[in-house]
Amino acid sequence: MAKVDGREVAVFREDGGFYALDNTCLHMGGSIADGRVKRVSAAGNAEPEGPAEEVHIQCPLHGWEYDIKTGGFTGDRKRKLRCYDVTTRGEDLYIQT
Repeated sequence: MAKVDGREVAVFREDGGFYALDNTCLHMGGSIADGRVKRVSAAGNAEPEGPAEEVHIQCPLHGWEYDIKTGGFTGDRKRKLRCYDVTTRGEDLYIQT
């Protein structure tokens, strides 16, 4: 978790890249950074290993899931967490607002 312009941002490393989302679940404000990362197949079934269509983060409070790469809420893709671009320079991460 990081602070960017006063906002809490959850940062994830998946599939060789870094992704940053607002840390506040749209449902009841749970901490996304404290959630469980899940790989989800095209059929919507969680797969413990191997390639996946999407990688989700699940809010620890009530289980709402978001696509780590887009911030899209899986129950209604029109609703999204704000995403931030992440760049790396050496070992440093930069989150762009």
